[in-house]
Amino acid sequence: MINDNKLKVTLSIEDMKALDIDCETLDYDNTETRRAFWSILDEAKHRTGFDAAADKVFVQVYPSQDGGCEMYVTKLSSYSGDDKRTITIKNRNKSRVKRDKSQCQPKVFRFDGIQSLIGLCSRLYTSKTIYISSVYASADTNSYFLEISLPDDVQANSELDAYIGEYGGKKCGNSINLYLNEYCSCLRKNDAVETLGVLN
Repeated sequence: MINDNKLKVTLSIEDMKALDIDCETLDYDNTETRRAFWSILDEAKHRTGFDAAADKVFVQVYPSQDGGCEMYVTKLSSYSGDDKRTITIKNRNKSRVKRDKSQCQPKVFRFDGIQSLIGLCSRLYTSKTIYISSVYASADTNSYFLEISLPDDVQANSELDAYIGEYGGKKCGNSINLYLNEYCSCLRKNDAVETLGVLN
């Protein structure tokens, strides 16, 4: 357990074979995936006391070099949506995000909860001004950080600053990258807005 609301699960390649799952084909709409997922959470409850049965959960899955995977499960106990399905984030091979780094200027914003972050990403999802976006999580403060890169465009930057305020995001200083690298884990690299934007 990372904290009361977050769990990290490490699966070996043998675990993946036993559960009959694959990182590339994980899909919560698939019956086998759902069965495997809740089997994992049942075992986690038995071992750690982490109980997500009554909560909507947000899942990130990252393949490991040895063929296994790492799974991060976050309980969204205060989520207000009507959809009771588990939220999953799976690997996507295609992205609509433009990646012209030479024209981008990164900014980092902090959020006290993941719901606000998802709300902002949903708002920005249809915007073509977002180029590169990554999400980081801090285990010790339960904060989330959104790093986004925008073209050098005054209007695009002004619109973003206005959106951030509505969702409770706070702009971070220039030294934030040191904190992100040392104390945070990257949950989604380069396409965070695209990935989280479809969850709201």
